[in-house]
Amino acid sequence: MDLDVRGPKIVGLKLVIEGFIYVRSKAGQNGKLHWACQRLRKGKCSARAGTVQSGENITIIKGPDESKHSHPAAPDEAKAEIIKLNLKRTAEEHPELPPTQIMRTQLAGMSAGVPSKLPERPNVNKALRKHRRREMPSNPQSLNEIETIPERFQKTMDREEFLIYDSHEDENFDQRFGRVIVFGTRRNLELLAKSDTWSIDGSFGFAPGIFTQIFTILGFVNKARRYENDAETIAFPFVFSLLFETALTAVTSGATEYGIRDCRP
Repeated sequence: MDLDVRGPKIVGLKLVIEGFIYVRSKAGQNGKLHWACQRLRKGKCSARAGTVQSGENITIIKGPDESKHSHPAAPDEAKAEIIKLNLKRTAEEHPELPPTQIMRTQLAGMSAGVPSKLPERPNVNKALRKHRRREMPSNPQSLNEIETIPERFQKTMDREEFLIYDSHEDENFDQRFGRVIVFGTRRNLELLAKSDTWSIDGSFGFAPGIFTQIFTILGFVNKARRYENDAETIAFPFVFSLLFETALTAVTSGATEYGIRDCRP
């Protein structure tokens, strides 16, 4: 929803007209809605509004010209109401996006007065996580619940392909090793191929319950320089795999076969 607060614009259970904010008081017949200034409950303004909505079209039958407010318009506060609704919708439609990125996108280019009208950042993040969970699938309890990985989880937040391999789709895979799922981008693989040294790491504590381990392949890259003599090489994770214990045995056997020492996934 755009941030034009001249309206009329229905924002959830609120109405924005010319920078004034109303709350819904009751619904009438034939799409008619009655609104009261949001400051009415505090006894500070008794202005009223009336609208008729037909599809996307909203017609004002009573507005600020017919029912005067006792205070000036608050365009920054009105924009904040629209932003709150946009944040909620984005979190529900794109649960893969972290709250910080949603906030950053929605607040880009906003005047300093708008963020000050929003709730505190931790409260906003908490609310966004709640909306995200509504659209996120529940954690599977067995592999039988995972036939195909949903498409939105096969891509990065930049819409790059992220799913490299899924043994469920491989007819030649030895099923004795259980399900193996590998994630990484094409760019990650290119950078990994340029690394002279690879490292591997495994985490058992953070693996989803139906898998044994998150297995990670790291390559070494040069860290961006801040100063002329600030050269530094760091290990960076490029490939991530979800493995079963039987697949870990296969990794160890493969490492032995190819002469990779000290490989203990």
